[in-house]
Amino acid sequence: MIPRVEQAGCFQSNPPFGREWKNEKRVVEDEAKRGFAGRFGAGLPAASDGQMLFLMTAISKMKEPRDGGSRIAIIHNGSPLFTGDAGSGPSDIRKYILESDLLEAIIALPNDIFYNTGIATYIWVLSNKKAGTRREGKVQLINANGLYEKRRKALGNKRNDIPESAIAEIHVTLNVFNNFSIPIPLKEVQRNIGNYLDDKCSRIDTIIDKQRELIAKLKVYKQSIITETVTKGLKLDVKLKDSGIEFIGEIPFTWKVCRLRNIGVPQNGISKGGEFFGYGYPFVSYGDVYQNYTLPIHVDGLIDTTDNERKNYSVEEGDIFFTRTSETVEEVGFSSVCEKTIPNAAFAGFIIRVRPFDDTLYTGYSKYYFRSSHHRAYLVKEMNLVTRASLGQDLLKSMPVLLPPMEEQKEIAKFLDKKCSAIDNAIKTKEKIIDKLIAYKKSLIYEVVTGKKEVI
Repeated sequence: MIPRVEQAGCFQSNPPFGREWKNEKRVVEDEAKRGFAGRFGAGLPAASDGQMLFLMTAISKMKEPRDGGSRIAIIHNGSPLFTGDAGSGPSDIRKYILESDLLEAIIALPNDIFYNTGIATYIWVLSNKKAGTRREGKVQLINANGLYEKRRKALGNKRNDIPESAIAEIHVTLNVFNNFSIPIPLKEVQRNIGNYLDDKCSRIDTIIDKQRELIAKLKVYKQSIITETVTKGLKLDVKLKDSGIEFIGEIPFTWKVCRLRNIGVPQNGISKGGEFFGYGYPFVSYGDVYQNYTLPIHVDGLIDTTDNERKNYSVEEGDIFFTRTSETVEEVGFSSVCEKTIPNAAFAGFIIRVRPFDDTLYTGYSKYYFRSSHHRAYLVKEMNLVTRASLGQDLLKSMPVLLPPMEEQKEIAKFLDKKCSAIDNAIKTKEKIIDKLIAYKKSLIYEVVTGKKEVI
């Protein structure tokens, strides 16, 4: 928690994302009962994510405006922005912040700027000094998502840096809000522009929403095909038997069932200080596993390792990797297989490697098997969520593995390669359509509101 201070004029905070507060539940709820005499008068967030507790603690420590007021800058993921239905704790907190006119700006940051997660993050800027200024009653939204430069070599999942020039641009954007002037056309022209853009943008948004719905359906379809195929096989008229595993059900009669401990040995990855990254030998990062069914042949990361470390944390053909720990449960338990040995490579400490004892498990089959939805659900349900979402070796060892005959594993892999490739291509096509529509919408708005395109 933020240290207990009486008041301060400036706060900066980067609370952990997705950390539960159930262990502090009694203390937090007692504090909430104090209402606005305490820190949590506006409401309580879900027990699964304590980010907003940090935010409200900072707000409670703001100086009164008559004493100079305060400003807060706090980094959140997307959860505090979107979670919670109307009337819920998170919704009530957002309502309180907006109705109290405390929110000055939200800055969307680039992805992949943190070592162990690539999720979207935002800076919330709050101030109780807006009254009587041009910011009163307004919230500034700054999209700095594209203001980054690629790192020469990745540092874990950190692939991007925010350069000084980008920081300066964000700073100017914040400050220019107080000084810019807006050309204001006649009210009749404003109405015409508003009506025109409402109509045009609504049509564009409808098309974009439909494309996104289709993408979501394609992703669900892809996942269902994978899960169905790796648990039921390709033959429709095959004799079935009970797998003995409730969430899997019946499986083909010729398939075997074992646990992952019978397939291979799990091992956590290397852990070294930041000074060892950015040079040296290939480094398989959290993002390399999370984002890919198959590890890239050429990875971006580099790490300075010894001969012994490269031996202990090697990345060889047939290895299966799982994301082990993160701020959020949604990013843990994803798998990626190594289809070609990466010479001299080592893998990250936030990853678990399972190296098969033998060739019982075909790599092309395991690529899809461990990405099936029921295994993800099994891992998420059972994993440790005390301070961070964490996948332990004992849980991983207990994961059930279905073993079709080798030829059938190869047939399944070939079938899914073809099917998933076609679905992925369809998704990419629709994403390109969305990008073009968004660009067209932005261009249309700019042309109309600047008078370059006349609206009658």
